[in-house]
Amino acid sequence: MSYDVHMEALLGGTAPVALRLLDEHYTSNVSPMFVDVLGHSISEWDGIRASVVAEECSAILAAFHASPGKYRSKNPTNCWGNFDGAKEFIQKIHDACTMAPDATVRVV
Repeated sequence: MSYDVHMEALLGGTAPVALRLLDEHYTSNVSPMFVDVLGHSISEWDGIRASVVAEECSAILAAFHASPGKYRSKNPTNCWGNFDGAKEFIQKIHDACTMAPDATVRVV
C-alpha cells in the first residue's frame, strides 16, 4: 500500500479541481515514523485544509531533523521505503501546501 497525496480546490466552478502542484506517492511502510510524531497516520489528512497539513509536515520535518537516528531505526525491514524517502515525501507535501494553503489535501 502507499499514500497517494494530492490537493484540490474550488476554482470558480461547483466541483473541486485537482491542483497539479501536488501529486506525490510513497509507501505506507514508513507510517510508524509519522505516527511517532503526530500520533496518527497521514491518512488522517484526507479532506483537511492544506495550511493545517503544512503545520503537521513542519512538525514531522523538525522531529526528523532533531533525531534522524531515531527515525532511521524505523526504516521498514522489508526495505520498501526509508527515512530519506519519507523526509523527501513530507518536504514536497509541505512545500505544496505552503504555496496553496486554502486548498484541500486528499490522501487515497
